[in-house]
Amino acid sequence: MVLIDADMIVTRPLTPLIERASGGRVVAFANDIDRFVPQWGEALDLGPVRRRPYVSSGLVLLGGPAGEEVLGLWDDRQRRVDYERSWFARDDPGYPFKYLEQDVLNAILCTRIDPARIVTVENRLAANLPFDGVRIVDELPPRCAHADGTEPYALHHFDRKPWLERVRSNVYSRLLTRLLLDPDSPLRLDPAELPPRLRNGPAAAAERLATDLLLGPSGVARRLRERRSRIPARSGSASP
Repeated sequence: MVLIDADMIVTRPLTPLIERASGGRVVAFANDIDRFVPQWGEALDLGPVRRRPYVSSGLVLLGGPAGEEVLGLWDDRQRRVDYERSWFARDDPGYPFKYLEQDVLNAILCTRIDPARIVTVENRLAANLPFDGVRIVDELPPRCAHADGTEPYALHHFDRKPWLERVRSNVYSRLLTRLLLDPDSPLRLDPAELPPRLRNGPAAAAERLATDLLLGPSGVARRLRERRSRIPARSGSASP
């Protein structure tokens, strides 16, 4: 079973990860923050908690009995979290499930699954905003690489979505345009269905330039710093 967030672009075949998961493992990518909440186990009736790397819920591969157990618990326990108290709404200080289903996934991995059955892939292989150092190798099928040539499996636009809001252009938005508008794309859209900045042609290029100049180069970095600053530092629930 492969779960992929709708805001991810896969940029490399997932075959190696699928093969590892098919051996009865849970494969997920390390998050760009380190987070651990001792209250997770009791709050979700999962039992004693052990600290382990905090992973993202954006791309998760689940195989065998371990994968089935995680998926079943995940589906059940995420119904207990309160969206209004999360980071996406009121952002209540100290709320154990600040990041909703992602915290629930980590709670399950910290309690119910044999550590030998969990594969944690390094964070840069599912590149996040602002995609520093990531370049496009090919547009269709999409391929990207870091400066050292390492190719990530996916790009994750976890913050404001470029199809909903004006954000600075980046490798993700450029690939998104190609994927959605290329004549050979299996899910091709009519350009009119996209905002002008995500279309092709001179007018779209001018719109992207105007947006980039308006938002400035530091907008994304500033928002990411703000995101991290809202995580308690060593309160027993998280560490930066």
